[in-house]
Amino acid sequence: MWNFVAQNWQQLGVTPDRIALAYLLARRLAISLSGPGIRQLARDLGDPTGAAAIEGRVHPMQYYVMPPVEPTPLAGDVYKGQVGDQNGYWVLLTPSCDLVAGREKADWVLFARSDLLSEQAEYQKWREGLPQPPGPIQEKLEALLRNNRQAKGIQPDRFHFLPGALALPDMVADFQQLTILPRSQIGSLKRLASLDSPFAEALLSRFIRYFGRFRADSAVP
Repeated sequence: MWNFVAQNWQQLGVTPDRIALAYLLARRLAISLSGPGIRQLARDLGDPTGAAAIEGRVHPMQYYVMPPVEPTPLAGDVYKGQVGDQNGYWVLLTPSCDLVAGREKADWVLFARSDLLSEQAEYQKWREGLPQPPGPIQEKLEALLRNNRQAKGIQPDRFHFLPGALALPDMVADFQQLTILPRSQIGSLKRLASLDSPFAEALLSRFIRYFGRFRADSAVP
């Protein structure tokens, strides 16, 4: 990043559009901190292997902004607390645009309960089979983690896996376990993290797909 600035400052420094320059530098900084940049930063922070980012895979920390930066709630925010008689984790599904401070459009907000991965049958059977769980058990757990849960009577889009990162545990959001709260009561829950883009959009897309299903009977026998 700093090499880029030093090599190009003579050209960049004279531009009168300082906002555009700020965006350019911010984008260059973001790019420099991805891929090899992340591995180098991990080594600088004491990781001897620099294995913070695995090629071809997303690190769980890339899913989240922790703690949340935006002051107003966002769709995909992860909360913890008591809702009714249930205490646990919740993910916010109400559109972000309906919760903008001063322009709120939602009197009520929608949450999906997020259960711990360790409580799921696929995980428990996999753990019981360690150190070498049978292939079918391994495959069922992997299907759950890939948001393609395989079980009799289950519609895969009903569930959405949220990987654990730092203090957040591995969780599975269940779009059948929905609850609503008055917007004024959001503050009673602890806001832990915001799902970053594109992971927030992926969550909402699966939720919409699950509830937007319809069946049209065929006219052909």
